[in-house]
Amino acid sequence: MFSQFTPNTLSAFTAFGAILLALSWPLWYLMCRARYYYKVRNIPYAHDLGWFGWCITRSSRNEFISDFRGLMRKGFAKNDLGEVIVLAPQYAEEIREDAGLSAGVYTNIVSYPKRYIARTHSDPLPVLLQDELLTYLTIEWHAVPLYQTILMTVAQVSVCAFLGKEMARNRRWVELNSLYTTVGIGAVMALRPWPRFLLPIVCRLHPSVKATQAVLAEARQVMNSVLQKRQAEAGKRDQDSLDWFNEVAAYRRETFDPAVAQLTFGVASMHSTSDELSQVLVDLRDQPDVVEEMRKELIDAVTRLGWTHAALNQLKLMDSVLKETQRLKPINRVFNKRAVLKDMALSHDIYLPKGAFIAVSSDRTRDPDVYEDPETYDAHRYIKRAQSQPETARFCGFSSVSLESTGFGFGKHACPGRSYVTQELKILLAHIILKYDWKFASGYEPRYMNNGFDSMTDVTASVLVKRRVSEIAFPS
Repeated sequence: MFSQFTPNTLSAFTAFGAILLALSWPLWYLMCRARYYYKVRNIPYAHDLGWFGWCITRSSRNEFISDFRGLMRKGFAKNDLGEVIVLAPQYAEEIREDAGLSAGVYTNIVSYPKRYIARTHSDPLPVLLQDELLTYLTIEWHAVPLYQTILMTVAQVSVCAFLGKEMARNRRWVELNSLYTTVGIGAVMALRPWPRFLLPIVCRLHPSVKATQAVLAEARQVMNSVLQKRQAEAGKRDQDSLDWFNEVAAYRRETFDPAVAQLTFGVASMHSTSDELSQVLVDLRDQPDVVEEMRKELIDAVTRLGWTHAALNQLKLMDSVLKETQRLKPINRVFNKRAVLKDMALSHDIYLPKGAFIAVSSDRTRDPDVYEDPETYDAHRYIKRAQSQPETARFCGFSSVSLESTGFGFGKHACPGRSYVTQELKILLAHIILKYDWKFASGYEPRYMNNGFDSMTDVTASVLVKRRVSEIAFPS
């Protein structure tokens, strides 16, 4: 029977099969999308653009980038991953254990065993309580770029914590860490409007990506010289984060790029910390009484208890100030961003199909049913809240998480380094309020950088600073 088939007949069958496959793939894709949209039919669309604007044009993506806060309460928005389901805050309780969800698939970042993460957040006091920090600004009033100055300071502290004092004194390595944070995040924002299927091409051509690659190339050169020096000095130094990454790689039987690992560490430890501290100084620009009260609280605690964790835990006003800034301008306006690994049913007929991307809205931080006068900055808000609602007092510290305070996430995967960050921010803020006076130009109004889920402080702001005589000394 098969002898009846000629080479031309087989070629015809091959061509027919190829055409059938080419036609069936779009049909299969459309059937999958139809099934997906049927499952999420009870979730309202955030965009009022029509199907052409939703599916064909970039209007929905641009609306997400420029006005996510306007979309946040509507439920279903298109971001750089495609569609994302934005859940109301009450659903955070239902997904807090992350059963059937994955943060790693959403972010494309591999998680590490918690025992390694915990070791990266060692005692910050010896690193932070160095009097040399923040001493390079002059006595007279002068202008400095706020965010860049804070970022460089946080970069120095982070490098010292992760790689030791020698690397923290390497000015270029500290600069590369801060540069990677700014140019890397800038590249993400620049690529966000592009369709995902074009990214492999755009990444090769976009100047923001090239700038990031240039920083990475120089960082690799610095790190290679560090590794060569370490090989010659084996066994003569304390362990640091490079050793931890080596242990993780051995545990997973994988290899890693030391420069990428350190710069990624840097972004994680510097980006949100620098943003929060910069925003605190912006929020306190018209609050001289609050600044003076913070100084008195700090001086009292350190005089009684010394520069210890116990003293830092006594700084209730500083906790409240940090938390109020985070409440009004979190760096991310959603939390618990996850990929759905299996079909899930939530309350109120909400269905999450496998393959969907979800996030939870942080809108509750501005809910008038939760906070009195929520749009107004109140430095004492959490002190008053702890006094008037004793049952919520344990949630009023900066590092605590609840549905009303989700700046560090919520549930099983809330930020594991939040206690470290709290200590770091308190000590850096102590340096600033004891060593400096600061002010902004008359009539200054902050210009925030909003890009999709992200909301950054005013990175263009200049601040006027001058040295003052500290009432208490820092350890030398």
